[in-house]
Amino acid sequence: MKLILASLLLVLLMCGYSSHALAHFQPLTNPSNSGFVPTIPGEKRGVVCSGELGSDFNECPSNFEKYAISKSQIPTEESECQSPTDLLCSEELVVGVKNQFVIFDIDREQTVKFEVLVMPNVFYQNGSLKQSGYIAASEIAPSADELEVTELFALVSRNRAEIRKKTTITELADGSMVDEDGAPSDFVLESADSCKTALDFLDRASSCAGDLSNDIVRGVEEEVLFYSTVNALEKLEVVLEVVLPTDIDLSSVEKLAEFNYIIKMKDGSILVVHVEVDGGAIEIKLNEDASRVSDGRTFRLASSGGVNHSTSFAEAEAIVSLGLPMSHCGNLQSVRATTEWVVAKRITIRQPDGTEQTRFIYRERTNLENFQVCYE
Repeated sequence: MKLILASLLLVLLMCGYSSHALAHFQPLTNPSNSGFVPTIPGEKRGVVCSGELGSDFNECPSNFEKYAISKSQIPTEESECQSPTDLLCSEELVVGVKNQFVIFDIDREQTVKFEVLVMPNVFYQNGSLKQSGYIAASEIAPSADELEVTELFALVSRNRAEIRKKTTITELADGSMVDEDGAPSDFVLESADSCKTALDFLDRASSCAGDLSNDIVRGVEEEVLFYSTVNALEKLEVVLEVVLPTDIDLSSVEKLAEFNYIIKMKDGSILVVHVEVDGGAIEIKLNEDASRVSDGRTFRLASSGGVNHSTSFAEAEAIVSLGLPMSHCGNLQSVRATTEWVVAKRITIRQPDGTEQTRFIYRERTNLENFQVCYE
């Protein structure tokens, strides 16, 4: 942007400024020389910050004003004057830019907006400095739309925290299911009986997957927290297009309609099912890297590397039913070389080539919750 040498209005028009920009043209005090400087509207930017909404959002900065200032850069301009001795240099004016920056602090439910004045570094044509640039911020009132953004995000954050409590379920020793607050869970009405261990979700011989899917769909459709969250997210997408059309990735907002059902079984296994709500559609997908068998291995590792040990008979049966890799019984010396282990179940499996394989579930005599699985 060329600097102004005569009539400010004439030069702005020559430089191509729109009538809209000129309508907002106004003098602000320049702290560097206590004079007045003209300004034009700049860009509007912002950030949604939170430590509660998930990994797609960063924690809020400790100093909002410094953060807002850091998002603007001081430009460099060249004066029309060769040196300070040029006669017209006293009439040359420098145009500043007024940016706006909004911080949507979701965890504290506050909206903080700054007007950021950016003045350039100005150099004479001989390379000497005519005026040092600077950036100055002043807090201004946020708009109604900007306040609504924070309110909607905060509502979503609160809802997600409550949903997480309800969908984090633990099976107690007596078989009852409770949520994170210790209250009886109503999110596993059908699946409580059919899902005895996490691997039952994969076992076609079990109705666990179908029952749990029905429980999840019913829970999403009947639980007001899900409806409230999806409704708020739909409103957010609309208002964000107006308030911050460039700074917010809407895909990160859409992810807030995704949840995890986490069921911790009494045998130590963990079932994690990812749920995504998209309008009227409910997508249910097993998380194989978060779900675990009772010995701590993920489902993915158990499927590739096999499982020999289990802490429940139900899981041992599922291992056999699923045909997971396991050791030959002859290699389990602790089982074969002692009378402390007895056969709890013997299953004959017919292979695709017509041959048969016998698989055994051994139970330790002195520990009714300790099982070994192998084949012969």
